[in-house]
Amino acid sequence: MQEKINEKIFPRELTDSEKYCLFSILPVGKPGYNSYRKKIESLYVIGFGRQGGSNLILGKLDQQPDIDLPSTPVFASGTLILKEGMIDICINEEIDDQIEIDINLRHGGTLPTEINDIGNHNFSEWNPRDNSPIDDSTVRQIKIEEGKYVLAISKLQKKIWLHDFNSGVNHLIPVSNLFNYMLMVRNIRDKNIAINPNLLFEQLDEFTDRDFLSAFLMYNKYFRKVKLDYQIPAESQKQQKKKNIFQKIFRG
Repeated sequence: MQEKINEKIFPRELTDSEKYCLFSILPVGKPGYNSYRKKIESLYVIGFGRQGGSNLILGKLDQQPDIDLPSTPVFASGTLILKEGMIDICINEEIDDQIEIDINLRHGGTLPTEINDIGNHNFSEWNPRDNSPIDDSTVRQIKIEEGKYVLAISKLQKKIWLHDFNSGVNHLIPVSNLFNYMLMVRNIRDKNIAINPNLLFEQLDEFTDRDFLSAFLMYNKYFRKVKLDYQIPAESQKQQKKKNIFQKIFRG
């Protein structure tokens, strides 16, 4: 049975334009993203998300959107460039056979029935040793586990993601979360530093690969982003030395 909500009929199938937008950030050549494409193909638009408008929930025909739960982490995001403007696209991680999506036209209006894009910016296409897919700037790459995972850091874009060699998926890592664990690695408790996660990018060269490795392993232990075969490595520097370096960073 269909339900009319704010002049929209739910459930309904995704339009061709909506699929085009979503699939533009889910490369078919990468197993992890391709399986997500197939999942989306099997779902329907069952209602609005908590933001309404361009924020929608995909699910099964017999489901209702559960907007009481917080949004899941972002699975993929990107931007389609049109002559008329840009379309920002976001796909969240699946939970209970539901996927939150957002297809937002920056210039306003409704999604055209046929999309003729002239460019596509997203992090899904990135592979190790590539530059940034947004501006071709250098991306710092840190081995997390040989042949399995690489942590990538874009200084100019202020983005961090984990590349999974097996699935091809680039898991976007919340900067503030990783920064909190970097503070723990450096044994810093200064609240003034804690409120400035952009220090990770502004002073990127001050942090060693081991710092990032340790911080990520602590983050992953709590958030369980991926399954790793080893534990946090032993510290190689004295805590006081780390603290002094971090205080120097904060003073600029």
